[in-house]
Amino acid sequence: MDSRTSDALAIAVRCGCPIYTYATVLDDAAFYMETGSKIFIDKKGELSAFSLEELEALLARVVAKEDYESAVQIRNVIAAKQQSGENQKGKGI
Repeated sequence: MDSRTSDALAIAVRCGCPIYTYATVLDDAAFYMETGSKIFIDKKGELSAFSLEELEALLARVVAKEDYESAVQIRNVIAAKQQSGENQKGKGI
């Protein structure tokens, strides 16, 4: 089936299919914080470990890369933290 990369990834995620790529692709697509460490986001809740300040910075980066699916996930975690009353520099949920 011929498709755009974003559509193929969306289908693979929804169907639980493995996604194969090269390490160079991951290196090019990785996010870096000011410390230089890579941030990997998965669906196991790791985003909840970030502070609101870190999440907002990450959100700005994924939006700049037009990664709107990740942006929605980050926005949802930010909203949950704000509802729980966590302050800007608070610890993760």
